[in-house]
Amino acid sequence: MIRFSGCDVNGYRRRKEKLKMRLRALVWISCISAAMAVSPVPAAAAVVNQCTAGNPTAASYTWDSKGEANTIFKDVRDDAEQALYHAVKLQSFAGDPNLDWQTHADQLEYLKGEINDMGTKLCRLETIRRVVARGSSM
Repeated sequence: MIRFSGCDVNGYRRRKEKLKMRLRALVWISCISAAMAVSPVPAAAAVVNQCTAGNPTAASYTWDSKGEANTIFKDVRDDAEQALYHAVKLQSFAGDPNLDWQTHADQLEYLKGEINDMGTKLCRLETIRRVVARGSSM
């Protein structure tokens, strides 16, 4: 390894690759979680919040359930990327003693919002999973 006046090029590349791997892992975990919510086989995890379906309406019979599921998957992936961004930013704050607690709290609030958004979307997927599964078997 060659160092130039305190600059660690290989360390920067390793950190960059590690960050890319974390992002890929988080996106995959989110997609797998969403797929589990939609799959016809019940997940082994305990249910914390019950997602309930409402009564069908006239629009229910012409509704594109598969299209909605695909849109939700994309939204969850985008939320996961945003959550990772805020998590990495929050982690970078750990090394800076000059930042006040409010800066940390703001990032935690953003992160919480992204995670709650994913939970809401996964709940919707859980609600429509039987319709989506039935539609894909036709």
